[in-house]
Amino acid sequence: MATAPTLAAFPMKWYWANASRPMSAPAVPAAASVDAERVEAALLRERLHLYDTNRWPAIASQSAVALLVVGAFWRAASASALAVWLGVVVLSVCVRIVVGARLRRAQLSRALPQRRLLWAARLAVAGSGAAWGAAGVLLYSSSDLQSQTLLAFVLAGVAAGSLSMTAFDLSAAFAFVVLTLTPLGLRMIAAGGSADTTMGLMALLFVALLGLSGRRGQQQVREMVIAREAEKLRAESLLDHQQQLQRISDELLHKSEALAVTLDSMDQGMLSLDEAGQTQFFNRRLADLLDIPESFLASRPTMDEIARYQLEHGHFGQDFMLAEPQARSSLRRWFSGDRQPLPQTYLRRTRRGTMLEVKTRFLPGAGLVRTFSDVTAFFDARERLLASQAEESKLALVAAHTDNAVAITDADDRIEWVNAAFTRLTGHALEQAAGRRIAELLRGDQTDIDALQRMDAQLRSERKASAELRYQLKDGRTLWLAIETHVVMGPDGAVRHHISIARDFSARHAAEQALRLARDEAERASRAKSEFLSAMSHELRTPMNAILGFAQLLDTDAARPLAEPHRAHVRHILQAGTHLLALIDDVLDLARVEAGKQPILLEPVALGPLVRECLDLVRPLAEQRQVCLEGAGVGDDAGWVAADRTRLKQVLLNLLSNAIKYNREGGAVRLGYGCGPAETWLDITDTGLGLGQEQRVRLFTAFERLGAEDGPIQGAGIGLALSKRMLELMAGRIEVDSEVGTGSTFRVWLRRDEAPVHAPYQHPLLPALPAEPDTAPATRRVLYIEDNPVNAMLMEAVLERVDGVRLVCATLPEVGLELAQADPPDLVLLDIQLPGIDGFEVLRRLRASPATVAIPVVAVSANAMRSDIERARAAGFDDYLTKPIDFERLLALVQRCGPSRGHAPTGPASAG
Repeated sequence: MATAPTLAAFPMKWYWANASRPMSAPAVPAAASVDAERVEAALLRERLHLYDTNRWPAIASQSAVALLVVGAFWRAASASALAVWLGVVVLSVCVRIVVGARLRRAQLSRALPQRRLLWAARLAVAGSGAAWGAAGVLLYSSSDLQSQTLLAFVLAGVAAGSLSMTAFDLSAAFAFVVLTLTPLGLRMIAAGGSADTTMGLMALLFVALLGLSGRRGQQQVREMVIAREAEKLRAESLLDHQQQLQRISDELLHKSEALAVTLDSMDQGMLSLDEAGQTQFFNRRLADLLDIPESFLASRPTMDEIARYQLEHGHFGQDFMLAEPQARSSLRRWFSGDRQPLPQTYLRRTRRGTMLEVKTRFLPGAGLVRTFSDVTAFFDARERLLASQAEESKLALVAAHTDNAVAITDADDRIEWVNAAFTRLTGHALEQAAGRRIAELLRGDQTDIDALQRMDAQLRSERKASAELRYQLKDGRTLWLAIETHVVMGPDGAVRHHISIARDFSARHAAEQALRLARDEAERASRAKSEFLSAMSHELRTPMNAILGFAQLLDTDAARPLAEPHRAHVRHILQAGTHLLALIDDVLDLARVEAGKQPILLEPVALGPLVRECLDLVRPLAEQRQVCLEGAGVGDDAGWVAADRTRLKQVLLNLLSNAIKYNREGGAVRLGYGCGPAETWLDITDTGLGLGQEQRVRLFTAFERLGAEDGPIQGAGIGLALSKRMLELMAGRIEVDSEVGTGSTFRVWLRRDEAPVHAPYQHPLLPALPAEPDTAPATRRVLYIEDNPVNAMLMEAVLERVDGVRLVCATLPEVGLELAQADPPDLVLLDIQLPGIDGFEVLRRLRASPATVAIPVVAVSANAMRSDIERARAAGFDDYLTKPIDFERLLALVQRCGPSRGHAPTGPASAG
């Protein structure tokens, strides 16, 4: 830890209780205080040790003395007595050897109790004494004073020597002396002589003296053992105290290290100052919280130096604004020189926005400890809690006064609280609903159980769910409720509550039901209208096909030309028929647009080529009316617009033809161009009569001709209304600027677009057929399946003028299929509406047969709706001709079909 003071300065309770006071010296036990039992045990061990130590010296000395006795008494004593005594001595020595050996083995293995070993040693010593005492009986000679004296001297010497060697055990020593000298003394006294008696008494007195001497020796041994045990006890006490001191030192070191780690690991910053106000210790957390370098704190600064550092580095903010108001005034006084004690507890913010709680604790001796705690989380949580409580109060107020029914349920979906709206809506008050489930209260026979199960599954997976359910009220009525339920999770991730909000949408449900019925009715009416338009298109185009077809044949018959008056009449028929056909197309287009059935294909359209194409188409009309037609500035660089090319062409042709038709002779029509960032516009300006304000208001109304109904110019007043609606479908618009007498300007706005990356424009319903073969034409066989004999006659009249074409007509679809199988044609022209099976089924059978699968099949029908054409293309028709038939397209299709090379006609020209 990077702190300047030592760990010994830390205020630890155990340190002040133990380490801070002087250590007393250990109590050394006196000799008198040694336990008697301990002394006896030590004395027993000492005796056994001495027995083992003195065993061999005693045996050696006694053996040597025995040999001397044998030598000295070899002639003085009888041989038998000497031999017996020597045998007794040898036996005692052997016993002493055996006992000593057993004593050592038992002592090493601790097999026998020590007291039993001691008594065995004592008996061995006593046996040796008895052996020497036998010498006083066996070797004593009453007539030989010299031998008596020598024997008394030898036995006294042996007794004294044994006593000196066994003085540590008075019992054994005294037994040896008594058993050695007593027989001799008694024998001398029994001899009756004065000298003998005197020597006998002296021997017995010597026994008493030796006993006193042995007692004193044993007392010395005891005192020695006691002193040694006391010293040993003192050494043990010193060692134990030393070990205790070592344990205390180790524990102190361990606790100091643990305290250092603990202080550095604490979430609080700590600073200790001594009585002089100088830093004693600090931890790393203090440096982190106060944003003070550890190197500065390690220099043991005073509190004044720390405060100056903080003030210089702006730790308290401008005018101490980071401290709470209570501490702010104290800090101002302290830094102004009035060193009154700071509040023991105060709060302040740091420059990083952390909220610190500063506490001061004074120590004995004028020192102090300051702690700095980061309480930011607490204050933030308190602010969030206050905000949450305020929000909950607002939500409770809203829930209590909202018209929506609100119910709060527990984790088991049992009601805990409902608002007044819930009671008003369902009739169940909180007292009645508490503890019950919403489904139990409101579910009826008409409630969708599957919807309830789906709602439960959605709640489990998404934590929220919504449904529209039909419930039954308390009074038996039913109503539709839109319910939205949210799951409230606890901090542990478990479900705590469900909040359900319900609103009565019975009225809206009824309105939606009525709206759905109205929509279904409108869709039915729209389908009926579409079917009617399709039927009208078919019914009107079928006779127009014959009228225009035969009129064209009459007008172009070079073999039998009509007289000029008749040709004029036919041309009037063609002119009227063409006008009628255009009127039919406009009416049907307008009806489709208003019905929302007009499909629009938005794609990038090159504006320059389309404008040139439209100008070329209306130029003959302009020349006929002697109107100057100009296309100023619309070239290939005019860019691209987002439009349906066919419908945009229809709009431009309508506007250009109107500008020409309603112009004055010798007038002019000018087509201008301009573009902006996102839009492009085309101006079509004429020099006609112009329009007034009232006319401009009614200009785009269908069937409104603005008073031109009785004029020479034909029309139905549909074109402008149709153009406006088509432009709106293409996200464009049309505007008009006109003044009476000066002409009109129609401006068409279109969205700009980027050039496409695919091939140039090709109309999707009129794909290019294979080009004509380069070889000479051969016979082309065409099969026409048509149930209307007039249409069949018209087709025969048209194709009979084409060289190399042989037409076969079939009025029934089954006959046409047989003809196709028997003699596969090069082209099949197929009507859609046929008796029995329609044209789609005929096409399917042709495609299913290997003989006819590759034959081009072109639909020929009066169904001119775009949906009809798209359906035919999707079914597999190669092309689609609408009635009245465009003869130029028809002849082009016939010319492009693959002819049968060298095939001779093999059948009638018609069948059926």
